[in-house]
Amino acid sequence: MHATATNQTHAIPLNAGDSAAPRASVPAPAVSALICFLLSLAMHLPWIGVTPLAGTEAHRVFPARAMVQSHWWLVPTLFGNPFMTKPPLHHWLIAASEIIAGRGNVFVWRLPSALAGAALCAVACWFAARWFGKTPGLISGMCAAGMIAVWGQSQVADIDATNTFFAAVTALCGIESLIVQHDAKPGRRAVWTLAAGLALSGTLLTKGPGALPIILGVWGWSAAFAIRHHHASRILSPPFWAPLLIGGISAGVYAWAAHRSLHAHGLPFDPAGVREGASRLYPHGVGELAKSFYLFLPSLFAYAFPMSLAMPLAFDADVRAQFQDESRRIIFALIAAVLIAWAIYVATGNSNPRYAYPTLILFCPLAGAVATAAVKTRRTADWLRGIAVVSAIALMLATVGLGAKCWNGHSLRAMIVVSAIIAIVVAFWTVRRLSYSWRGAWGLVALFVLTSVPFGMQRHIARTKDSTKYTTSVKLRDVIGDNALVACFAAAYDKPETFYYAHARVFLPLRKADFIPADVPAGTWVILAANRKFDTDEYRTWHAVPGVRLDREMFLCRNEPTDYYLAWYGGISRAKR
Repeated sequence: MHATATNQTHAIPLNAGDSAAPRASVPAPAVSALICFLLSLAMHLPWIGVTPLAGTEAHRVFPARAMVQSHWWLVPTLFGNPFMTKPPLHHWLIAASEIIAGRGNVFVWRLPSALAGAALCAVACWFAARWFGKTPGLISGMCAAGMIAVWGQSQVADIDATNTFFAAVTALCGIESLIVQHDAKPGRRAVWTLAAGLALSGTLLTKGPGALPIILGVWGWSAAFAIRHHHASRILSPPFWAPLLIGGISAGVYAWAAHRSLHAHGLPFDPAGVREGASRLYPHGVGELAKSFYLFLPSLFAYAFPMSLAMPLAFDADVRAQFQDESRRIIFALIAAVLIAWAIYVATGNSNPRYAYPTLILFCPLAGAVATAAVKTRRTADWLRGIAVVSAIALMLATVGLGAKCWNGHSLRAMIVVSAIIAIVVAFWTVRRLSYSWRGAWGLVALFVLTSVPFGMQRHIARTKDSTKYTTSVKLRDVIGDNALVACFAAAYDKPETFYYAHARVFLPLRKADFIPADVPAGTWVILAANRKFDTDEYRTWHAVPGVRLDREMFLCRNEPTDYYLAWYGGISRAKR
């Protein structure tokens, strides 16, 4: 029998001594998913329009804007040159947002990420409700909305929120197709097979192989599941290989079309994105491998706290006894997929937890199921209550601490004070109420909403400092004036928002080898990079050319480990050519 029919009784008791909560106390799955979606938007939308572009956001925004202006949709470009470090799906979403809005600004450019983050919460709620019941579904969605580690993705124009969404959906659809529906009718499995294939296409067209470990984790565990139950032939069935084929064909068709389009425009294919993706498929030394193991895994477990505690709790005998066979299969598929994915990340020498954020989402339905089962025995209920109390205190401290951290850098100090006071009151109420009623757990939802206020403020301060809008861009515009032409290479790829906020036009050679005095028109401002660590010492190269006239030369900015110098290029003296 299907999980939605067998597990609807898995509801958290209203009081410690109750056996089950009334069904009317929990909204229907669709309503719960909508609540989680709107809650996530309410937490992140207020902050996405107040921070200037920073980090790598401009690398996503400007190719999208170029698509809108040039209608060249197949190849992302930066200042007129192909820029294929990442596939184009997130660029398309930003471009669509700008077209629908009728204009471009930071709110419009970041809106797709906020919507992807909110949709992720709704999806986590819906799948958990489908598998374990309405209450676990609502808990799962709230856990996704309250996962602080991934909050930042929903407030920026980078690709991470979109990538996490598609990767998590692929994994969840894979579990549904290969574990839940393994004995279902062919038509029903075909729907989930197609859904998994389309989601995988979205993953590959957003960040290439960057999020494949969690998907390989699901498929690897599904293969082991089939072999263990003496159904190895299922590995050869369409639900197993068809999603991989759909995703692979989609990526292949795009690569072919982009290559043809580049050829039609007389441009070479830029393999930078392929090289970057390939470089993350293997460790670059024993030290990197050790660092990945000792730092990467503990960091991920901490980032998913307290949802990650559902993993060890799921192995508790009392908790396991609460689940029927089908629910138990899903739970261990979630755990196995995460562990396999983490093993892949470690084996490839990945030491940046941000790349593994898609794996954290699978803790949400796991937490919903385990929490619902844990309240049914006194011993595990006490453990769960302790986790909830610690979480409430931690969120309260985070709200106060983040507020104090951004006190001197933000003008909305009244909001900081109000958020901190309410957080203290809500935390006190939550801890006190949890001593005798599980209704106190709702205080955790209020607490992470309150925590999102100073979090958003702190992100605003940090990204403002990281952006060049109020520093380098102002200095550049003061020197060269409005709408001036600037020739550069490394600077254009390093901090492209500099030229947007300086209102400058950019002359960007197609290749680094073309950024030489002979190929740059005289009477142009140039920005030269001096970098001793990498092979980008343009400053030394230009000064080594006989007869080059560089006037009004000045230090522009430093972005470790690179110094940038601005100069007026007057040409090459004929006598010294």
